[in-house]
Amino acid sequence: MCNLSSKTRSNGNGETSWEAGDIADFERENELIRSANSVPITLIFEHYNLYLSENNRKIICPFPIHKSGRENTASFLYYPQTNTFWCFGCKIGTNGCDFVVSMDNIIKIKAANKILNIFSGNIKNEEENNKQDFSERMEIMIAFSNTIRNFHQNNLNEESFKFIEEICNIYDEMNYKYKLTNEALLSLINKLKLRILGKVNFYDKM
Repeated sequence: MCNLSSKTRSNGNGETSWEAGDIADFERENELIRSANSVPITLIFEHYNLYLSENNRKIICPFPIHKSGRENTASFLYYPQTNTFWCFGCKIGTNGCDFVVSMDNIIKIKAANKILNIFSGNIKNEEENNKQDFSERMEIMIAFSNTIRNFHQNNLNEESFKFIEEICNIYDEMNYKYKLTNEALLSLINKLKLRILGKVNFYDKM
């Protein structure tokens, strides 16, 4: 990584400022590191012949600096929810770049470049999957919104308003509290639609 402290200059007021190019380089390096850290860390582990998962989250620390590579007690933990790790012996973590830095004894920007060179295909696939997931989610939400609007337009009374408000509250609470996947969100919406359909049938019979 570039040494920013050697690239400052005086602005005439006794203060220092960064050259525009220096800031651009710094931001570019940070972006590379962020991209590298977005790679599933289990793939990076596997590149070093380490196999961790949600069911196997704790191993003996693999870092050469940890007791000269002679650790006997597992102190290295993988955290799947945050795509991170932590070694309680070395006090080292937390992202993919940090892992490669400690394994290869290199600086972070070189670790980021190594990860990106090896796993660039995984990053592209992840970005494409995120776009597809977002598009699918929007379609699910728009369809449900249309169902709510149609019910409300056809049932303009206070009881119907309270009912549809209850449905929306259930949707909001479940969706935001549990961070539902698209599949789970669709399942929830289908159940709510059945409740709405039941209410419609009730009105039809009156």
